[in-house]
Amino acid sequence: MCFTHAILGSKSFTAAAAELSVTITAVSHQIRQLEARIGHKLFERTGRAVTLTPAGKTIYPLVRRLRPDR
Repeated sequence: MCFTHAILGSKSFTAAAAELSVTITAVSHQIRQLEARIGHKLFERTGRAVTLTPAGKTIYPLVRRLRPDR
């Protein structure tokens, strides 16, 4: 979930990758796997911006509780 939280905090896969010291590809791959596992798209990718889908908005409070330091 740290990938999800980093993206939510930065609104960018690129910034999340830099924060986590991983590649953008790694972030994208982890999010695609999570979305496939839960069966819902969590992020709307529009150019360089990332926003939450309705499903993403639903899990956001859960992610914040898991990582309250951010």
